[in-house]
Amino acid sequence: MGMFLGHQIRPDDPGRQRVYRYFRNNLEQIVRLGRRAGVKMVLSNVASNLKDCPPFASLHSANLEESQRNAWDPLYRDGHALESLGQFSLAADKYSEAARLDQEHAGLQYELGSCLLALTNLAQARHCYELARDFDALPFRADSRINE
Repeated sequence: MGMFLGHQIRPDDPGRQRVYRYFRNNLEQIVRLGRRAGVKMVLSNVASNLKDCPPFASLHSANLEESQRNAWDPLYRDGHALESLGQFSLAADKYSEAARLDQEHAGLQYELGSCLLALTNLAQARHCYELARDFDALPFRADSRINE
């Protein structure tokens, strides 16, 4: 895993757009060739484990100012401490406050999702887990765009 850490990318990186284009082109070519050959095909979404697979790496938003980062850090730390004590509602409040400063941090979205799941807020938890996957700076899992 260490060899990949120097290759982290942001969600808006042009490299991700190339991946989406290549994936789409490859899939279209597979379908075209399969149809031409008379092969029956089943297409499905690419599954990914949201709850049990935290992000591999997290980056802050590219436009996060230093003052915002200085405010974000203690909120995230406090949220983590409260979460480890089982105080999920208070932790979710801290994480939500941090997300207002920088929602693109994959680890934050994952931790917030975990707190919301513990509070049985399933729809919001799923949304946060999906954001965590989509913002992962080492995107090994298929993200939301792949399944569009």
